[in-house]
Amino acid sequence: MNRQLLIIDALNLIRRLDAISLKQYHTEQERFKATLAATTNSIHKLLAQFNPSHVVAVFERSGVDWRNRLYPAYKANRTIMPSHLSQGLEVIQDKLLEQGIDSLLNPEIQADDLIATLASKAAAHALPTVIVSTDHGYWQLLHRHNIEVYDYFKHQKITPDDVLKRYQLPSQFLVDYWALTGNSGVNLSGVPGIGPKTAAKLINKYHHLETLLNLPQGQDKTIDKILNHRSDAKLTYQLMQLVTSLPLGFNLKQLRYTNCLS
Repeated sequence: MNRQLLIIDALNLIRRLDAISLKQYHTEQERFKATLAATTNSIHKLLAQFNPSHVVAVFERSGVDWRNRLYPAYKANRTIMPSHLSQGLEVIQDKLLEQGIDSLLNPEIQADDLIATLASKAAAHALPTVIVSTDHGYWQLLHRHNIEVYDYFKHQKITPDDVLKRYQLPSQFLVDYWALTGNSGVNLSGVPGIGPKTAAKLINKYHHLETLLNLPQGQDKTIDKILNHRSDAKLTYQLMQLVTSLPLGFNLKQLRYTNCLS
Protein backbone atom coordinates (compact mmCIF):
# COMPACT_ATOMS: atom_id res chain seq x y z
CA MET A 1 0.00 0.00 0.00
CA ASN A 2 1.25 3.47 -0.88
CA ARG A 3 0.28 6.36 1.34
CA GLN A 4 -1.45 8.52 -1.25
CA LEU A 5 -4.85 9.77 -2.36
CA LEU A 6 -6.10 8.67 -5.77
CA ILE A 7 -8.74 11.08 -7.14
CA ILE A 8 -10.61 9.82 -10.19
CA ASP A 9 -12.23 12.43 -12.43
CA ALA A 10 -15.08 10.01 -12.96
CA LEU A 11 -16.98 11.39 -15.94
CA ASN A 12 -13.74 12.31 -17.69
CA LEU A 13 -12.85 8.61 -17.57
CA ILE A 14 -16.32 7.16 -18.15
CA ARG A 15 -17.30 9.34 -21.11
CA ARG A 16 -14.08 8.52 -22.94
CA LEU A 17 -14.62 4.81 -22.34
CA ASP A 18 -18.19 5.23 -23.56
CA ALA A 19 -16.95 6.91 -26.75
CA ILE A 20 -14.86 3.81 -27.43
CA SER A 21 -17.89 1.54 -26.96
CA LEU A 22 -19.85 3.69 -29.44
CA LYS A 23 -17.62 2.37 -32.22
CA GLN A 24 -18.19 -1.24 -31.22
CA TYR A 25 -21.85 -1.56 -30.15
CA HIS A 26 -25.11 -0.48 -31.76
CA THR A 27 -27.73 -0.39 -29.01
CA GLU A 28 -27.71 1.78 -25.90
CA GLN A 29 -28.09 -1.30 -23.69
CA GLU A 30 -25.03 -2.96 -25.25
CA ARG A 31 -23.08 0.26 -25.09
CA PHE A 32 -23.85 0.86 -21.41
CA LYS A 33 -22.97 -2.73 -20.51
CA ALA A 34 -19.64 -2.34 -22.31
CA THR A 35 -18.93 1.03 -20.68
CA LEU A 36 -19.76 -0.34 -17.23
CA ALA A 37 -17.41 -3.28 -17.73
CA ALA A 38 -14.67 -1.03 -19.11
CA THR A 39 -15.03 1.38 -16.17
CA THR A 40 -14.82 -1.43 -13.63
CA ASN A 41 -11.77 -2.85 -15.39
CA SER A 42 -10.08 0.56 -15.64
CA ILE A 43 -10.62 1.26 -11.94
CA HIS A 44 -9.20 -2.15 -11.06
CA LYS A 45 -6.09 -1.37 -13.13
CA LEU A 46 -5.67 2.02 -11.46
CA LEU A 47 -6.00 0.50 -7.99
CA ALA A 48 -3.45 -2.17 -8.86
CA GLN A 49 -1.07 0.37 -10.36
CA PHE A 50 -1.16 2.97 -7.57
CA ASN A 51 -2.26 0.78 -4.62
CA PRO A 52 -3.47 3.91 -2.77
CA SER A 53 -4.28 4.31 0.88
CA HIS A 54 -7.13 6.70 0.02
CA VAL A 55 -9.35 6.90 -3.05
CA VAL A 56 -12.46 8.72 -4.28
CA ALA A 57 -14.35 9.12 -7.56
CA VAL A 58 -15.59 12.67 -8.15
CA PHE A 59 -18.59 13.09 -10.44
CA GLU A 60 -19.92 16.16 -12.23
CA ARG A 61 -23.60 16.70 -11.49
CA SER A 62 -25.83 18.89 -13.60
CA GLY A 63 -26.65 22.09 -11.79
CA VAL A 64 -25.88 25.80 -11.73
CA ASP A 65 -22.70 26.79 -9.92
CA TRP A 66 -20.92 30.13 -9.55
CA ARG A 67 -19.25 29.85 -12.97
CA ASN A 68 -22.56 29.35 -14.77
CA ARG A 69 -24.09 32.26 -12.88
CA LEU A 70 -21.14 34.48 -13.79
CA TYR A 71 -20.97 33.32 -17.41
CA PRO A 72 -23.97 31.25 -18.58
CA ALA A 73 -22.11 30.08 -21.73
CA TYR A 74 -19.46 28.30 -19.62
CA LYS A 75 -19.07 24.75 -21.02
CA ALA A 76 -22.17 25.34 -23.18
CA ASN A 77 -20.33 23.90 -26.19
CA ARG A 78 -19.99 20.44 -24.64
CA THR A 79 -22.09 17.57 -25.92
CA ILE A 80 -24.94 16.43 -23.71
CA MET A 81 -24.32 13.22 -21.81
CA PRO A 82 -25.94 10.25 -23.60
CA SER A 83 -29.17 9.14 -21.90
CA HIS A 84 -27.88 5.62 -21.21
CA LEU A 85 -25.06 7.16 -19.18
CA SER A 86 -27.07 9.81 -17.33
CA GLN A 87 -29.66 7.17 -16.41
CA GLY A 88 -27.03 4.63 -15.46
CA LEU A 89 -24.71 6.72 -13.28
CA GLU A 90 -26.13 5.26 -10.06
CA VAL A 91 -25.41 1.76 -11.36
CA ILE A 92 -21.81 2.80 -12.07
CA GLN A 93 -21.49 4.39 -8.65
CA ASP A 94 -22.80 1.21 -7.03
CA LYS A 95 -20.16 -0.79 -8.92
CA LEU A 96 -17.47 1.59 -7.69
CA LEU A 97 -18.73 1.16 -4.14
CA GLU A 98 -18.38 -2.60 -4.57
CA GLN A 99 -14.73 -1.90 -5.36
CA GLY A 100 -14.42 0.11 -2.15
CA ILE A 101 -14.65 3.54 -3.76
CA ASP A 102 -17.02 6.28 -2.59
CA SER A 103 -18.45 8.74 -5.11
CA LEU A 104 -18.42 12.47 -4.43
CA LEU A 105 -20.76 14.87 -6.23
CA ASN A 106 -22.45 18.19 -5.55
CA PRO A 107 -24.97 19.85 -7.92
CA GLU A 108 -23.79 23.32 -6.89
CA ILE A 109 -20.04 22.71 -7.24
CA GLN A 110 -18.07 21.79 -10.36
CA ALA A 111 -16.18 18.51 -10.14
CA ASP A 112 -13.05 20.49 -11.12
CA ASP A 113 -13.24 22.54 -7.93
CA LEU A 114 -14.05 19.54 -5.73
CA ILE A 115 -11.01 17.73 -7.12
CA ALA A 116 -8.75 20.77 -6.80
CA THR A 117 -9.84 21.32 -3.20
CA LEU A 118 -9.41 17.65 -2.29
CA ALA A 119 -5.94 17.53 -3.83
CA SER A 120 -4.87 20.77 -2.16
CA LYS A 121 -6.13 19.80 1.28
CA ALA A 122 -4.52 16.36 1.04
CA ALA A 123 -1.23 17.87 -0.13
CA ALA A 124 -1.35 20.35 2.76
CA HIS A 125 -1.58 17.35 5.11
CA ALA A 126 1.45 15.76 3.42
CA LEU A 127 -0.70 13.18 1.65
CA PRO A 128 0.59 12.77 -1.93
CA THR A 129 -2.24 12.97 -4.44
CA VAL A 130 -2.72 11.67 -7.97
CA ILE A 131 -5.54 13.14 -10.10
CA VAL A 132 -6.60 10.76 -12.87
CA SER A 133 -7.84 12.94 -15.73
CA THR A 134 -7.08 14.06 -19.27
CA ASP A 135 -8.25 17.60 -18.39
CA HIS A 136 -5.40 20.11 -18.80
CA GLY A 137 -7.11 22.38 -16.30
CA TYR A 138 -5.53 20.38 -13.48
CA TRP A 139 -2.08 21.10 -14.87
CA GLN A 140 -2.22 24.46 -13.10
CA LEU A 141 -1.75 22.54 -9.83
CA LEU A 142 1.45 20.76 -10.84
CA HIS A 143 3.80 23.31 -9.28
CA ARG A 144 2.36 22.40 -5.89
CA HIS A 145 4.18 19.85 -3.80
CA ASN A 146 2.53 16.40 -3.51
CA ILE A 147 0.11 16.82 -6.46
CA GLU A 148 0.41 14.79 -9.66
CA VAL A 149 -1.83 14.29 -12.70
CA TYR A 150 -2.10 10.98 -14.53
CA ASP A 151 -3.53 10.48 -18.03
CA TYR A 152 -5.05 6.99 -18.02
CA PHE A 153 -5.45 6.81 -21.77
CA LYS A 154 -1.86 7.78 -22.53
CA HIS A 155 -0.57 5.78 -19.53
CA GLN A 156 1.40 8.87 -18.65
CA LYS A 157 2.14 10.89 -15.53
CA ILE A 158 2.10 14.57 -16.47
CA THR A 159 5.24 16.35 -15.30
CA PRO A 160 6.22 20.03 -15.14
CA ASP A 161 8.41 19.31 -18.17
CA ASP A 162 5.29 18.20 -20.08
CA VAL A 163 3.67 21.54 -19.24
CA LEU A 164 6.73 23.41 -20.50
CA LYS A 165 6.77 21.37 -23.69
CA ARG A 166 3.06 21.87 -24.36
CA TYR A 167 2.62 25.50 -23.30
CA GLN A 168 6.16 26.93 -23.22
CA LEU A 169 5.79 28.13 -19.64
CA PRO A 170 5.62 26.77 -16.05
CA SER A 171 2.35 25.46 -14.65
CA GLN A 172 1.91 28.31 -12.15
CA PHE A 173 1.34 30.71 -15.06
CA LEU A 174 -1.18 28.63 -16.98
CA VAL A 175 -4.24 30.54 -15.78
CA ASP A 176 -2.62 33.83 -16.84
CA TYR A 177 -1.85 32.24 -20.22
CA TRP A 178 -5.43 30.98 -20.68
CA ALA A 179 -6.75 34.42 -19.74
CA LEU A 180 -5.18 35.60 -23.01
CA THR A 181 -5.74 32.62 -25.30
CA GLY A 182 -9.06 31.44 -23.92
CA ASN A 183 -9.92 27.76 -23.66
CA SER A 184 -12.21 26.23 -26.26
CA GLY A 185 -12.85 23.18 -24.06
CA VAL A 186 -14.93 25.29 -21.69
CA ASN A 187 -16.15 27.82 -24.28
CA LEU A 188 -13.94 30.76 -23.24
CA SER A 189 -12.47 33.03 -25.89
CA GLY A 190 -9.96 35.09 -23.90
CA VAL A 191 -8.54 38.08 -25.81
CA PRO A 192 -9.40 38.10 -29.54
CA GLY A 193 -6.31 37.88 -31.73
CA ILE A 194 -3.93 36.59 -29.04
CA GLY A 195 -2.64 33.15 -29.98
CA PRO A 196 -0.59 30.60 -28.03
CA LYS A 197 2.86 31.84 -29.13
CA THR A 198 2.13 35.48 -28.33
CA ALA A 199 0.52 34.58 -25.01
CA ALA A 200 3.46 32.39 -23.95
CA LYS A 201 5.93 35.13 -24.89
CA LEU A 202 4.03 37.75 -22.91
CA ILE A 203 3.46 35.60 -19.82
CA ASN A 204 7.08 34.46 -19.76
CA LYS A 205 8.07 38.14 -19.78
CA TYR A 206 5.45 39.63 -17.45
CA HIS A 207 4.34 36.46 -15.58
CA HIS A 208 0.93 37.68 -14.48
CA LEU A 209 -2.17 39.02 -16.22
CA GLU A 210 -2.46 41.79 -13.64
CA THR A 211 1.01 43.05 -14.59
CA LEU A 212 -0.03 43.22 -18.25
CA LEU A 213 -3.22 45.07 -17.39
CA ASN A 214 -1.23 47.72 -15.52
CA LEU A 215 0.98 48.55 -18.50
CA PRO A 216 0.43 51.95 -20.17
CA GLN A 217 -1.80 52.25 -23.22
CA GLY A 218 -0.48 53.35 -26.59
CA GLN A 219 3.05 51.92 -26.53
CA ASP A 220 2.50 48.46 -28.04
CA LYS A 221 -0.30 47.26 -30.32
CA THR A 222 -0.46 43.80 -28.75
CA ILE A 223 -0.62 45.24 -25.23
CA ASP A 224 -3.29 47.66 -26.39
CA LYS A 225 -5.34 44.74 -27.68
CA ILE A 226 -5.21 43.15 -24.23
CA LEU A 227 -6.03 46.42 -22.48
CA ASN A 228 -9.00 46.95 -24.78
CA HIS A 229 -10.33 43.51 -23.82
CA ARG A 230 -9.36 43.57 -20.15
CA SER A 231 -12.83 42.49 -19.05
CA ASP A 232 -12.67 39.39 -21.28
CA ALA A 233 -9.23 38.50 -19.98
CA LYS A 234 -10.19 38.98 -16.33
CA LEU A 235 -13.37 36.94 -16.77
CA THR A 236 -11.47 34.08 -18.42
CA TYR A 237 -8.84 34.19 -15.67
CA GLN A 238 -11.52 33.99 -12.98
CA LEU A 239 -13.33 31.10 -14.65
CA MET A 240 -10.19 29.11 -15.43
CA GLN A 241 -8.73 29.32 -11.94
CA LEU A 242 -9.62 26.25 -9.89
CA VAL A 243 -11.03 26.74 -6.40
CA THR A 244 -8.85 25.00 -3.83
CA SER A 245 -10.43 26.00 -0.53
CA LEU A 246 -14.01 24.73 -0.55
CA PRO A 247 -15.53 23.50 2.72
CA LEU A 248 -15.83 19.75 2.15
CA GLY A 249 -17.85 18.71 5.17
CA PHE A 250 -15.91 15.50 5.70
CA ASN A 251 -12.50 14.28 6.84
CA LEU A 252 -9.86 12.87 4.51
CA LYS A 253 -9.81 9.80 6.77
CA GLN A 254 -13.25 8.94 5.40
CA LEU A 255 -11.68 8.36 1.98
CA ARG A 256 -9.41 5.62 3.29
CA TYR A 257 -9.41 2.67 0.93
CA THR A 258 -10.23 -0.36 3.07
CA ASN A 259 -9.79 -2.88 0.24
CA CYS A 260 -6.13 -1.93 -0.27
CA LEU A 261 -4.20 -4.32 -2.46
CA SER A 262 -1.24 -5.83 -0.70
